[in-house]
Amino acid sequence: MAYLTREMDVDILQDRCKAATEQAVRIRELMPFAEPQSPRHRLVRCSIALAMEHHTSIIALVSIGNYSTAAALLRPLMEAGACGFWLTYACTPERLETLLQGRGETPTLPKMISHLARVPGLYGVRKLAEMLPKEGRYLDSYTHGGMAQLAQRDWKTPFDLPRNLHTLMVSDMFAVAGAAIATAIYEAEDLFDYLGIRRDQIGDEVSARTGKPKIEDPWIPFPAPTLL
Repeated sequence: MAYLTREMDVDILQDRCKAATEQAVRIRELMPFAEPQSPRHRLVRCSIALAMEHHTSIIALVSIGNYSTAAALLRPLMEAGACGFWLTYACTPERLETLLQGRGETPTLPKMISHLARVPGLYGVRKLAEMLPKEGRYLDSYTHGGMAQLAQRDWKTPFDLPRNLHTLMVSDMFAVAGAAIATAIYEAEDLFDYLGIRRDQIGDEVSARTGKPKIEDPWIPFPAPTLL
């Protein structure tokens, strides 16, 4: 098992794991549990559940020192969240029927993002589409054991504290995004409000730790689903 070398680093990381766990618990508390009425929304609910499972798995892996494996789950977490939005807004009825019959597969992440970028009212998706060619490469590398993994460690030394904090911040943000689609398929005002507050908290943390600009996009309701 891998360990950080400084006791102070361990304490900081465990405190950040606690904050991520509190987010996961709060989302679970606010997430509607009712069975969705349509087959489409039942699949969406499955994608949300998958995203939340990846998120809590990342927290658990970081807490026991398996930092590289935790980072490898960032890409699947992002994909599960994106799939919920794609199913809600971009999957045609014909494609949905094919999926439900077990004769098809969901698109790749770039294709899902490309489809969603054409949906009016989905703020932030176009920005994500612009970022994906660059940011997606390091997520792929984490997942597949490429140089983003190998160059930041050796066989004796795991990821350092900033990299592990980055994993938790990104994981929390992806989980917020993955859970947010529930506010389009359910009446979930309390969840919507919490996710907006939490998104801004994580954005402020990222800005403080990295110097990147704070999030300025408004947190507004998602478009009503129109596909059957």
